[in-house]
Amino acid sequence: MDKPVIRAIFSDLDGTLIHFPIWFEKHGVSMSDADHEKHSAIVTNAQGESRRCRLLPKTTMGDGVVSDRTVELVAQLRKAGVLFFIVTGARKSTVLERLPFLPDADAVVGESGSRMYVEGKLDEEWQQRLLPVCGPIDRAMDPESRPEPLWKFCSLLKARGFNVDTRSYFGCFRVDTKGDLEAEKSLRALISTEMPAEINWAMNLAKFDFFPAGSGKQNAVAYL
Repeated sequence: MDKPVIRAIFSDLDGTLIHFPIWFEKHGVSMSDADHEKHSAIVTNAQGESRRCRLLPKTTMGDGVVSDRTVELVAQLRKAGVLFFIVTGARKSTVLERLPFLPDADAVVGESGSRMYVEGKLDEEWQQRLLPVCGPIDRAMDPESRPEPLWKFCSLLKARGFNVDTRSYFGCFRVDTKGDLEAEKSLRALISTEMPAEINWAMNLAKFDFFPAGSGKQNAVAYL
């Protein structure tokens, strides 16, 4: 019986391709020789094995790293004919800042499915599908002024006092309840009673991401 052939691999970023020092200690891992100008660092595991890594631009989670070995392995897979896709909830600015340090990919999906680059260019067909719910994916307009259902719901949540994050988001926005159980309960109630059917949501890094119902990581993967 022939072995199954791998046609495509879909990978998230944080905790999958990218790892952070805040997670290292409990695994006996350490980082040294961090050079932010050269974007390089050495990561050593509990057994003393070291790998050279690419040091990514800082985020709220700290210094993310991607090992050179990971980049090499992805390149080998693609050379063998395996498609490689990155799928993340990250906002536009984070995706674009990280791209030069990530393995080359056949497509990169950001904003929980709402932003899709295929061979380095926005996929216009995918973006057109989402247009009625979120509007143009790179529109220079204040989120509170955007007329589409996604942004009207965003404004409603902001008016109700929720911590809404729209920075560098165009097809998605994020709400952080900061572990407040009452706030989360209230948010879930609003989702049940006032969120339009054209919108969906998912948990990402313990936060609530809202996006067009036709978007989302699962739909983006199916499309690709």
